[in-house]
Amino acid sequence: MKELTPPKEIATYKTSGGLEFWLDYTRSKEPFIAPTIRTRDPEICIIFVPNSPHADEAYLMRYHGKLIIFSRPDNSSRLHNSRFDDLAERNPGVDFVINSIGNQTVWSERPIGSSDVKLHEISSAEKFDNEQQQNQMLRLFKELMSYKTYGVSAMLTGTHGKSKAPLTKKVVDFDLELKSRLKSGVFLK
Repeated sequence: MKELTPPKEIATYKTSGGLEFWLDYTRSKEPFIAPTIRTRDPEICIIFVPNSPHADEAYLMRYHGKLIIFSRPDNSSRLHNSRFDDLAERNPGVDFVINSIGNQTVWSERPIGSSDVKLHEISSAEKFDNEQQQNQMLRLFKELMSYKTYGVSAMLTGTHGKSKAPLTKKVVDFDLELKSRLKSGVFLK
C-alpha cells in the first residue's frame, strides 16, 4: 500500500496509535470538492459533506471500503428547534456530539463560476460488518475529528485565533442514546 503524504504547508496531527492525519480540500470524487481529513492510509478519510444550510452536518467516513455517514444537528438548527442544545445538555463535557449513524444525505455541489446548485444523494452503509470494525471506526472517527471543532481554517494551520495558540484535542463522542444503541448491536450486520 502506498502511503499518502501531507502537503508541506498544512498542520498534521497523530492519533493515539500513531496514524498521521491532516485536513485538505482535495477532490474526493469528481466533480465534488469538500474539506477532507486524510490519513497516511489512503483507505481512511472523513469527508465533510457540503449540504444545505439547515440540514444536519454530515461526515462521510471511508474505512477500507466501508462508507458510513456520521451526522449531528447543524448549529443553525438552534434558530428552529432545541435539538443542538438538547444534545449538549445530555452529553456534558463533550465538545462535538454525533447523534446519528448511517443516514443518507444530500451533497450540495456549487460548481465554480455558476450560481446553480446540483444536489447528489449520498448513500451510507447502515451497519458495520462486525464489532471489531465498528469499534475501530468509532475510535478513529473520534480521534480524527478531535480538532474539527476549531473550524477548517484553524485545523489547516494548527493554530487558533489571533493568538495563534496551538490547537489542543477536543472531546468528540457519540450521544448517550446512540451509544446505548451501538452497545446493543443495532448497527451490526
